[in-house]
Amino acid sequence: MPPTPQPRGQLPVYLGVGVVLLLLGAVLGYQVRRPAHHTTITSSSKVNNEGEDLSVTGVSDSFDRPDDPSSLGTSPTGMMWRADAGTWGIVGGQAAPLVPAPGHSFAVVPLGNSDGAVQVQMAKVADGAGLVFRYQDPRNYWAVTAAPYYATWVVSRTVDARTQVVANTGLSATHDGTTLAVRMTGDVIDVAVEAGVRKTISDGALLHSSMVGLMVSGISSTAPRFDDFEMAAVASPPVSPPTDLGTSTTVPGDASTTTPTTQVVPDTTAVPAPSTAPRAPLTTNRTGGRRSLPPPG
Repeated sequence: MPPTPQPRGQLPVYLGVGVVLLLLGAVLGYQVRRPAHHTTITSSSKVNNEGEDLSVTGVSDSFDRPDDPSSLGTSPTGMMWRADAGTWGIVGGQAAPLVPAPGHSFAVVPLGNSDGAVQVQMAKVADGAGLVFRYQDPRNYWAVTAAPYYATWVVSRTVDARTQVVANTGLSATHDGTTLAVRMTGDVIDVAVEAGVRKTISDGALLHSSMVGLMVSGISSTAPRFDDFEMAAVASPPVSPPTDLGTSTTVPGDASTTTPTTQVVPDTTAVPAPSTAPRAPLTTNRTGGRRSLPPPG
């Protein structure tokens, strides 16, 4: 009986299959991590503040008040916290999620304007913990949350309870004590880690939502701690009173035409225009290359 022929060339086939699988994995990984197709990450042809210094100075809350197991309360500066999901409290002079809700827990305050900036020190970093901004309700908000396993921060938006990852900050500090900040100017969003802008995004979603605050993810997420919260709103420009155009009356036109003309008669009973003294504008301090957002006037 002749010997059974042995298969030849199996090693090259296996190597070829392995290469195909590696390429497929790389493509799928890129598809998972890349920004949503309808979100534009700014490039050199658009606004790009990456690498710029960013530090927020404004209305602050250091949480330096007695422990409270059921509320973040009100800061000495008048910042009134609202727990939109989960139970938040004060522990050792830091904000803490004490009874997290299923999914995500939020503690928020009104910024006063959709444009401005917010900053917090992540005293204890945990996966899925960070800042929320342009927050409307638990179904509509932007967030920057920690992904310490990957040494980065994830920028996401949630609209009608559907969350999409928009970007990440690249290789960034995620250790305990890291300072995280977000600046909002129209549809431009700057995300800063340790006072340096790491990502600039152009996206108009939830443009007119104006609450900011803290967020944790997961029902067992009691580890995160937050400290030294700062926020600063951009003052809205003053609204100019309408120009008084007087009272219009119609008088006969020239005898050679039947088209009437309009004569403006000043209205002497007009109410004096209200004061248009502007609010204190947001200024930028570039001393030493740092940008500071002062508190509203």
